[in-house]
Amino acid sequence: MPCEAHKILWTGGWDSTFRILYLALHGSREIQPYYLYFETRYSSALELEAIELIQKLFRERFPNAARRITRPIVIKGDDLPQDEELHQAYITLRERSYLGDQYLSIARFATRFGLRSLELCIHKDDRAHKFISPK
Repeated sequence: MPCEAHKILWTGGWDSTFRILYLALHGSREIQPYYLYFETRYSSALELEAIELIQKLFRERFPNAARRITRPIVIKGDDLPQDEELHQAYITLRERSYLGDQYLSIARFATRFGLRSLELCIHKDDRAHKFISPK
């Protein structure tokens, strides 16, 4: 029985890119990247271009490892259904500390597609880190 693909959000930034390339070089599972696209975000087109360039360069240098990275699935974030329960949970978290609205979109995306093992890459300097780190 084949292992389930490693599901991971890819922004084209250094943290998610590092994780994907590390898994490709050192892991054995297929990697399924996801990208949340928002037409109103200027950086969306740039991030998708970065992802394409990174994949191209990685394929040229590490063709065997690159085969484990599947084509990113691009989801239109604006098309995700609203979820009142998630929205209320997000408001509760925002009362504790700032949390970007992209995290609500990520939760809506994971819920909509039933993704229970979706990996999100953040670094210690990210404000969201305080929500997941032990006190």
